[in-house]
Amino acid sequence: MIDPAPNRTAASGGVGTPEITLAGRDWPIPDLLTWRELSRCRRALLELNGLITDAVAAAGLLGDDSDGARIARNLQALSTVFRDLADADFDRLVMTPIYVALTARHPALTREEFDAWPTTEIERQYAILAVRRYSGLFVFADPASDPEEAAPGEDDGEP
Repeated sequence: MIDPAPNRTAASGGVGTPEITLAGRDWPIPDLLTWRELSRCRRALLELNGLITDAVAAAGLLGDDSDGARIARNLQALSTVFRDLADADFDRLVMTPIYVALTARHPALTREEFDAWPTTEIERQYAILAVRRYSGLFVFADPASDPEEAAPGEDDGEP
């Protein structure tokens, strides 16, 4: 199995670059995707964003704006989206963008190896929300915040 790239900033005692946890390991990802990377998953991220927004609205999850409530709202909506996606759509909308973000920092990672990783549902949820956050496609209320601590994937003014 390929090893995660070192988190260069964190290794020097700084804040560190964004990371996602998959297969029980922390994987650094870029804090902004390049156009080449983004072009491989842009449509998928836009479509997934619409599904998350629709799921939040359909479940009546709007309201409390505290960090904990936003995190719970996003994860509940994403659970619904994940459950309702066909396998091919799940691969296209969730796993491919995660893989694209990982290969930006881990170019030797093959799709076959990535697909064989044992990942949990919550790892996939947090990973796609982090990739969505750092894609550069969306404006977020607090761009400096850690997506796992302050409303992962939360758009400014949107669910």
